Amino acid sequence: MLTARSSWVRFASRASSSYTNRAAVLRGTFSRVQMSTAAAAALPDRAHAVLSYWFGPDYASPALPGSWAAPEISQRWYGGGDAVDQYIKQHFSADVEAMRAGSYDSWQQQPLSAVAGIVLADQFTR
Repeated sequence: MLTARSSWVRFASRASSSYTNRAAVLRGTFSRVQMSTAAAAALPDRAHAVLSYWFGPDYASPALPGSWAAPEISQRWYGGGDAVDQYIKQHFSADVEAMRAGSYDSWQQQPLSAVAGIVLADQFTR
């Protein structure tokens, strides 16, 4: 689909070389981040858009009951498909290109925006 070549690829690949381990590290990183309205409000708008799409609009909720992902979100992750690919391409391809150009490198400095960058580099480039 889209390709990513920047410091984000190195940043995301440091987690692990296997998809399963990267996903587990990503989930672990995300769950350890201080989830609050204030943390979400401090995000760049595009990082917020990535997280809202990939984790759902309540990603900053301090208490996610039970499974931390709604069924429709899990379906997006594991089921994918042409509709998901088209949506990502339509809404986030400019972000992937900005990431590739280094415009989002500052996102690596804050936990929530770093997670958004990892999602862009690791998931939205597939």
